[in-house]
Amino acid sequence: MSGIIRLSFCEGKHTLAQAVTRPSLGGLTESTRRAALARLEGRKRGLASLLPFAGPAFVASVAYVDPGNFPLWVRRCVTMLPSLAVIWLGIDVTHALVFSQVLLSLVLPVPMGMLLFFTASGKHMGQLVNRHVTSALAATVAAAILAVNVLLIYQTLSG
Repeated sequence: MSGIIRLSFCEGKHTLAQAVTRPSLGGLTESTRRAALARLEGRKRGLASLLPFAGPAFVASVAYVDPGNFPLWVRRCVTMLPSLAVIWLGIDVTHALVFSQVLLSLVLPVPMGMLLFFTASGKHMGQLVNRHVTSALAATVAAAILAVNVLLIYQTLSG
């Protein structure tokens, strides 16, 4: 395993492959460990082979963008900029608010679908998996919310 990136841990220096196989790191399923190791050893190529690293990369990026990492005045300025832009451009405030909610409704089905998928999966939830009735009811509610969002988008764009 030549050319593997070195990482520094409390116990000393370990290769990335050793870090992936260390049981003390936890959180990684056996299949994720095998997939990551196959990529690191060069047995697996292509974009799909990077997926085992996507979860930790996402968590690291969210931790990096944590609002607590920025001074209070920066956070307040950034959150006020869209409102100030609406006022400076002379856009109708009510229309801007409704349009922002429409944009947010476009994103809403993604986390709802992922939540339904994972809570209905025995592989991911184990004994805490949703019953079929609960999953069906949740899917019905999600479909109703999606339908209302589509109607809202249509009405907003059609005037």
